[in-house]
Amino acid sequence: DEALTLLQAISRAGGFTPVAAPGRVSIIRSEDGVEKKITVNVSAVINSGDRSKDIELQSDDVVVVPESIF
Repeated sequence: DEALTLLQAISRAGGFTPVAAPGRVSIIRSEDGVEKKITVNVSAVINSGDRSKDIELQSDDVVVVPESIF
């Protein structure tokens, strides 16, 4: 029941794979029956050190980390 941020969730899942695109992470969230997509540049959050941009996840959020395009 503790709050979990996007960076914490990614860390607990083992971090990014070598083919991940950390600049295009998405959070799929349903609010009042409407699906909403939040795109986060996790690389920028990490590099800036600005943890205020680390989004707190909600219970039914789905985190999507796409593969980078070579």
